[in-house]
Amino acid sequence: MKIQQIRQFSKGFSHLCSRLDTKWVVRARKLKTLEIIRLLLLQVENSSRSATMAVAQLIHILGSARSQISASAFSQARSRMHWSYIRELFHYAVTFHQTHIPQDLWKGRRVFAIDGTRLTVPNGFIKKKYIRPAKNAHYPQAMVTVLYQLKAGIPHDAQFCRHFDERRAALHHLKYLCAGDVVVVDRGFFLQNSSKPV
Repeated sequence: MKIQQIRQFSKGFSHLCSRLDTKWVVRARKLKTLEIIRLLLLQVENSSRSATMAVAQLIHILGSARSQISASAFSQARSRMHWSYIRELFHYAVTFHQTHIPQDLWKGRRVFAIDGTRLTVPNGFIKKKYIRPAKNAHYPQAMVTVLYQLKAGIPHDAQFCRHFDERRAALHHLKYLCAGDVVVVDRGFFLQNSSKPV
């Protein structure tokens, strides 16, 4: 990505974060959308990094003017920010990549994979109709599926589901594909007779 493209992406991403702030930031909070995303990315970059360590690194990046940020403030702000805002920012990044970065193709086609896994989630998810996988299970589970562009090395869509129907999840991902795209799936994601040609 060229410097000009990075600047263009950053400007658009920051503008979207500011627009999202108007939806959920009810007063002058210490943390807003952009800073929460930065903290989440710092944690994802290193899974052993605690919230306190991520906050300390962000303060180092932003300077001492933001030294009032705390791990508890991050945790509270993160819980108030609706998950759909993260999805909106994610799709902005994917769309920017598709429209501004030359596509790395295989025989003139984009190549994707769809895969999924089950995650054990806290008991609080039972209130949201997530189920335990067996009668003797202590915790409910969710299924996560991802549509991933292989040669570009980026995810294009992700789903966090209460159902475990891989075919249904795969059909959801198909709406992000174009005619001529190649999709690699394992047998759990059997797509024959799907309504959309790929």
